[in-house]
Amino acid sequence: MKPANSVIVTINGGSSSIKFALYQVGESLKRKLCGKIDRICERLNFLDVELNELCNVKTAAVISTDASQTTVRVIRTDEEQMIARSVVRVLGLGTQKDR
Repeated sequence: MKPANSVIVTINGGSSSIKFALYQVGESLKRKLCGKIDRICERLNFLDVELNELCNVKTAAVISTDASQTTVRVIRTDEEQMIARSVVRVLGLGTQKDR
């Protein structure tokens, strides 16, 4: 039996941001809220990382400068949706479509 007004919160930490999302469980998963905290790479000076701010804002495939000793790449994913689906499946919430 699923509780009334079930919600799932997902949090995903990466190298350049922490992303979060809130989903409402029902006939299908509905994203109600999402956001992220940026600028995590700024503390990677010890790796000689230099960010290209324009590329970072545009979420380009590579956000480090040519002069950077370390290449920083952006890999597009939807971890929040995958985590929410896994939680729905494990807890037996939602419909078959959500699993």
